[in-house]
Formats: sequence, structure tokens, C-alpha cells
Amino acid sequence: MSIKRGESGEAISEEIQKEMLIEMLDAIMERCEEKGWKCMLTWGTLLGAVRHHGFIPWDDDIDVMMSREDYEAFRKDVLEHPLAENVIFIDPDHPVSDFLPYMVGKIGRADTVVHYPGYGKKFELIVSIDIFPMDNVPDDDEVTSAYFKESMDQVQAINRIIYMPAKSLNPVHYVISYLRKFIWKKLFYKKLIEGRKELVVRYRNAKTNRIGFPANFDGGCPSTCMKKEWIKDVIKLPFDGKEYNVPVGYDEILRNTYGDYMQLPPESERVSRHNYSEVLWR
Repeated sequence: MSIKRGESGEAISEEIQKEMLIEMLDAIMERCEEKGWKCMLTWGTLLGAVRHHGFIPWDDDIDVMMSREDYEAFRKDVLEHPLAENVIFIDPDHPVSDFLPYMVGKIGRADTVVHYPGYGKKFELIVSIDIFPMDNVPDDDEVTSAYFKESMDQVQAINRIIYMPAKSLNPVHYVISYLRKFIWKKLFYKKLIEGRKELVVRYRNAKTNRIGFPANFDGGCPSTCMKKEWIKDVIKLPFDGKEYNVPVGYDEILRNTYGDYMQLPPESERVSRHNYSEVLWR
């Protein structure tokens, strides 16, 4: 990576964060090209590529997606052969992601730290790119809705364990809440995480026409589910002065997710979805 670390505790500007993300995206795409894995821009990054030819002006992250098979091969490869010095792969098995109940991998800079209010220092993250594995989902909307509800129930159970209690609580209530979460985590957390790992690949061997993100079932189907024909191939679109892979059916995907996606949202809604409080050099 060309961006060298700064002094420990020094703030990292948004411009430098984006440069880091682009460098990591290049490294991810290069490794995938070498190995024959299909990696594509997704979510707001795909929308940014189509509508803005780069980052959405009020957004500051990068998301990519790949098939479950490619994701697992990529994960194994980069754990054994990191993309670059200080660039690591993390997922819910890694302590740095301990508070994320989603089965989504991240490629990030180990020499950075991202603090989220309410999670406590223990739950700090790093500047990273989300890598979403795509899994089969049922074609029947009612079955998928039940699948989505089961997933959300799991997430809520995990959140009840890992979200730190508010320090504004009465000191006695804070200590009791903290101890309760500590005990619940020791007793139930591992089982819940293993349950999520099994749930996200439930339809792995099923013959379906749709694919989605059970690992991060945020919004459910149909808005987050895609026809397999939409992702059967890739084309290149510009993003931040370079060109990257996007699914051939990007228009259908974006309409399915965002509706009239070329229409800008009201100014009041042009804000980042992230609530981190600071980004620093570790």
C-alpha cells in the first residue's frame, strides 16, 4: 500500500480514507482476476458507479460481492497470502468484528481504528471494504419472508448480547446490564454465531432462480434479492477515474433495490449511513 501510516492517534481525513479504500479495491480485484474469481461492485458503490462515476458524494465506503464459492476461496487465499502489508481479512470469527452479527467479510487496514459510539473501545473496527457473499434464496416470497424473519430474530438475539449498555444508566443498572451481557456472551454467543453460519447457506444446494445476501439480510426480498441472470456476467464501469467490474444486470439490480435510482434523494437525506465518531491511525 502506498499510503503510509501516520502517528498513533492522529485523525485520518476522509480523502485519505477513500484513497485507502481504492487501493484495497484494486488489490482485491487484481487478486480475483488472477484466480478467476468474479468480484463486482454492489450496494451504494454500484449506485455510485452508475450515477456519480465514483463515490456517492455523501457516502464514504466501498462494497463488493461475489458468489459463495468464490468468497470462500478468496477468504482462504487472503488469510494465507495477505493482499499487502497491514491489509487483513476479518469476519465474525475475528475479534475485531465481534459486534457484527452479519456473516460478511472485510478487507481492511490493520493500522487504522474506527470508533463507533455506544459500542465501547472493545468494539472498534478498521477502515475496510465489505465483501458480501451471494447465496441462494427461495423463489417463493412467503418462504423467503419467513427466512428473513428467522435471520432477523438471530441478529436481534446477538445484538442483545453484544451492544454495550448506555453509560447514562444508573451506575447500579449499568453494572448489572454489563454483567448480564458478559454472562450471556459466555453462554450463548458462540452458539448463536454458529447458527447464523448454518442459516446463511441453508439453500446452498437448492435449485433456485434467485440469489441474495442472507449473510446480511437487511431489507429482505424482493428488494435485496436478484435474479441469477442479472449477475451471470460482468461489464466495466468507471469509478473514481478507473474501471471496475459490475454485474451485467446492474440496471435491474438498482431498480429492484432503489427504484428510480438516478433521481437524487432530498437534500435532508444526503447523509452518510455510518455513525462512527472518529477514524484514527492505530
